[in-house]
Amino acid sequence: MSRSVLSKINPGIAVFILIFAFYYFFIDAISIPINVIFSFLSVMFFLFGIHYLYYKEKVLGCVYITVALFLIFVVINPFLPIL
Repeated sequence: MSRSVLSKINPGIAVFILIFAFYYFFIDAISIPINVIFSFLSVMFFLFGIHYLYYKEKVLGCVYITVALFLIFVVINPFLPIL
């Protein structure tokens, strides 16, 4: 991915999650499963990690990717007994 694409996608996802959180806490509780929320957060953290790795900030990029992998594990963990 080019630098400009990541610079456009990351704030878009962050704004979407902030609007979603504001609506959830202040207007009306949305009945969306927590797995969906964690999947959006994992994608956001993963893209932030790629963005920071691209700009040579390896420590912060690795932290973001580690958090994204943890959230992905949280998302797929309920489905592991099915597989």
